[in-house]
Amino acid sequence: MSVETALDPAYHSHFRQHVHRTSLHVRGLEVGSDTLPLPPFYTNNPVSYWTADEKAAFFHGLSVHSRLRPDLIAEAVRTKSTLEVYSYINRLEEGMRNQEEGLHDGRARRRNMDGALEVSDAWIEWEEKQSHAIVASEAHWDVLASAANRKHETQTKKREIFPRIKAEGSLIDPDEDPDEKEKRQTVLDLWLEQQNLLWAEEDLWGSMDMTHFKVIDNILRDEEDALAAEAIAEAANNSRQATLEPTQIISFHSVVDDSNIDPLLRDPSPIVQYSSTSGSTQEAKASLEIPLSPASRKRLRKRLYMRRKRAEAAGPLAFIESTIEETVAAAVPTEGVRREKPGRKSRPKKRSKIDEDSVDVAETGDIENHKKKKRKTQEGSVDVSEAGGIHDIKEETNDDPDHRHSNIPGKTRHYKIKGQLESMGLDAKSLHAKGLGLFHLSALAKYTRMYVLLHPPSHPEVASKMSAEVIQFLHAHVVQYVTELMLRVIASREQERAMKGRTKVWRFDTSNISPAAIDHAREMMGDTRRTRESYFQELFTRLDIDDTESEDDQTAEGTDSSEETSEEEAQDRHCALHLRPLSPLSLPRAMYPPLIRLPDALDPPDTMHVPLESDIDEGAALEGVLREEDILEEADRVEGEREERVLWGEYGPKGTLNRKLEQVEYDMSPAPDDA
Repeated sequence: MSVETALDPAYHSHFRQHVHRTSLHVRGLEVGSDTLPLPPFYTNNPVSYWTADEKAAFFHGLSVHSRLRPDLIAEAVRTKSTLEVYSYINRLEEGMRNQEEGLHDGRARRRNMDGALEVSDAWIEWEEKQSHAIVASEAHWDVLASAANRKHETQTKKREIFPRIKAEGSLIDPDEDPDEKEKRQTVLDLWLEQQNLLWAEEDLWGSMDMTHFKVIDNILRDEEDALAAEAIAEAANNSRQATLEPTQIISFHSVVDDSNIDPLLRDPSPIVQYSSTSGSTQEAKASLEIPLSPASRKRLRKRLYMRRKRAEAAGPLAFIESTIEETVAAAVPTEGVRREKPGRKSRPKKRSKIDEDSVDVAETGDIENHKKKKRKTQEGSVDVSEAGGIHDIKEETNDDPDHRHSNIPGKTRHYKIKGQLESMGLDAKSLHAKGLGLFHLSALAKYTRMYVLLHPPSHPEVASKMSAEVIQFLHAHVVQYVTELMLRVIASREQERAMKGRTKVWRFDTSNISPAAIDHAREMMGDTRRTRESYFQELFTRLDIDDTESEDDQTAEGTDSSEETSEEEAQDRHCALHLRPLSPLSLPRAMYPPLIRLPDALDPPDTMHVPLESDIDEGAALEGVLREEDILEEADRVEGEREERVLWGEYGPKGTLNRKLEQVEYDMSPAPDDA
């Protein structure tokens, strides 16, 4: 049976209505358009005015946080203080006390409250089947909805470009002129071309897998390599100019008239003889050497050597800076410090024997000797024409691997995706603008395995895919986190300077930010995780995921004491994980202690009647309570059966209502008394 036939339309409609109501309730909106807004009113103590929107936000916060936390309700309302919310709750309780019908001491009786209804196992099994069908059909529904929206958008644009005017009971087309109609069609074609690119981009960003991430990483890496190469070339050019600059100054002084110089100073000097040509670089460097002692020169060479090694280890840009400081005129060598491309390195191809013979013939021109050699090596496999030249030699198929010609394969999926991105005009700059250039996406995609681990192996349809919106959300989250972190770091550093700046012990020579200041800011933000491994270990523990891969990589060595220590650490980490809030608290909740409002029913009165033991009949009271409980349970069971009959009749499968109702009556019937 296909997915489309297995999904019941009535149940699907009921499910969508339930999701819509739940979404409205979570957002604090009213369910249903026929609900009238609450009327506004004034309060005297304290004096305040409650609008309809504020009252709706109040009751939504009341249903979420309860009346015991007026501070959280005030935070949800946003325009009222905790005192005003406290007063509003008191007014509501006073109104409940004045209403005696259905209430007992200001509280509703249990029999007047709605009970929790139960359904049978048959209905649960039916809902499980429908849920699997809905999950399997969601992707197809998204495609159909997107196609319908695009079709509607195209038709709207067509009506906008080709309007039809209704005059005198008939439709008149204003585009009777062929030239005007052709212009409008051209405009529509251009719009469709642009929209197709946008729609293709939406489809691409909607679902990306590991191959898409690798292609994007390669595009970003190529741009980084190109920028690094430009920086290297520019730095090398600047270093050459810095080296040639002293020579040009010396040549400028050599133009001075010799008649104005003392004869004793006219002797040729090795510094003055140099010109500003490119070939005199080494001579200029030799002439500019500073006279140093052998020990000083040795120390200088060692210092420059160690500086060059540190620059090579730091990266190509640092190596360029070190080279500029040493005024080296040659290009900056980047071998050994540049980032390697992923994948295997291709081996150099072996030179074919045919190519070697062709080169020998081309160099010597001895065609006859070449023909004789071919007769000896490939007897009977070469047809030689005495009247022809080297181009008339025809060889048969050779089994030598060097002579094999591999078929040119088609484009792989990697290059197809890359071509698709290039056709859309997506380069490294546009990827950065869309928020996709911050992470190493190929490494980020590996974390999607955690989602696969949440599902049992019997679900092959679960795939490791991710949309661009998730990556953009992570990008925005990182930007917001780093921004807040830097603000806290700068504020902490300025406060430290203000407190310790006048102390002789503390010397703030620079305005640099130390790692200790960053760690302090992270602690103020509540971030106590140090490594990525510890974070994911806590996440696996919280989600109850058995990470077999990480366990296989670890060794099984250790003593009993180490095992006990690891168990204690895991238990402490598990307890700390449950104590940590799931989301950061807001500023009022983080600064002020919680305000808990106890109801008036919990406050003991000044005088109260304490019944004596002789006045209390414990047996009769207990029997009355149990009898009331049995009556309520029986009423709840009958109500549950009635509600499930309605569910089977409206949303259950057709033709199976009577059979399901019999199963419901059997499942929900009371158990016989063992006595």
